[in-house]
Amino acid sequence: MKYLKKSKIMGELEYSNSPIIFESFYILEREFMQNNIDVVKKAIKGNRRAYYSLIREYTPYLYKIAFLHTKYEEDAKSIFEETIYNSFKNIHKLKHPDKFKIWITRILINEIDYFLESTGMVESEVEIKSNTNNIDLYKSIDILETKIKSVIILRYYCDFKVEEIGEILDLNQSTVNTYARRGFKEMKELLKEECVC
Repeated sequence: MKYLKKSKIMGELEYSNSPIIFESFYILEREFMQNNIDVVKKAIKGNRRAYYSLIREYTPYLYKIAFLHTKYEEDAKSIFEETIYNSFKNIHKLKHPDKFKIWITRILINEIDYFLESTGMVESEVEIKSNTNNIDLYKSIDILETKIKSVIILRYYCDFKVEEIGEILDLNQSTVNTYARRGFKEMKELLKEECVC
């Protein structure tokens, strides 16, 4: 219910600069975050209902990232399930409840990397260069190197900040920025080639 109220207020923010709306949004956002932190704390202490509640909340988000990396529904489900299992086993190790989203995203990215390497889905540069015909924006992301693809997806599909991406992928901020620039440059070149053809 709070999410619906939050969405309604966010929609109004686009059309109004009223301080009352901004204040309402801030209060709802603060309540939402505090409730979420309380649920995470319960999950850390071993409360299974709290953990399941978190997973229900994050399922679309986690599945979306897995699917954007693999492009196959069954593979995304498999990665998602491994992420849920590993996060459940290790949630007691989470030291900062306010960093739950970053923590579970890091587990997901590690599972994606492991899956792609174990199934041989990581493409070499030769394969990338030979597959540049008929590329659209969605497919151009898929052609990027794994680390660069992860940066692009986390930054522009999931709205993570550069610092958070660095924490998730264990990279410094300048490397995250470099990967983002390189990814956009490669995508732009691939899209140009398609327009010329």
